[in-house]
Amino acid sequence: MLRNWFTLTIVSSVIIGLFWGALRIYGALPAEGAQVAYPLLLAYYYGALPVSILLLVSVISVAFWWLPLAMVKRPGWLKQGAQIVLSAGAFGLSVWSAAPLTRVIYRDVAEVVVPGASVRLGVSAAAPGSPESRYVVLVCPGLLCRVTYVTDPTTKFEPLATLGVEGNVAVVRVDDRVVWRSAP
Repeated sequence: MLRNWFTLTIVSSVIIGLFWGALRIYGALPAEGAQVAYPLLLAYYYGALPVSILLLVSVISVAFWWLPLAMVKRPGWLKQGAQIVLSAGAFGLSVWSAAPLTRVIYRDVAEVVVPGASVRLGVSAAAPGSPESRYVVLVCPGLLCRVTYVTDPTTKFEPLATLGVEGNVAVVRVDDRVVWRSAP
């Protein structure tokens, strides 16, 4: 039973590590005007750090289970050691995936629905004064969203922008000043 737990833990760690490594490429905010799948964006920005911590706990737990076996050189200890190295590689991949989130984070602020699309407003926050600190407008006619970046006129996100609907158009306002308007 413990051997099954060990194998399941290693295999799931590797799969999760590979998935989150790919998610850094496909789930991070793209360049202006490009598209991103909204569920992948949310999974990356809200889940990459917790998944890295989960994989760290997983690698440590299987390593502590394996260590006594390696010390007495029980049968299979070398194969299991190689599996732990593979699991540690998956953890490294998840850390690589989460590393950009230590300097830039994304958070959803609001969502409205206009004819033909849902429009989401988010904040990409980095160090004060960084060009990566800006509002993110996602226009999503389906699963894929077109990304538009809007500079924060206050440079501090205070007050926070609001997203509303005027007729059939989505509007982003900061202090009653329109900073973005969707196409009709």
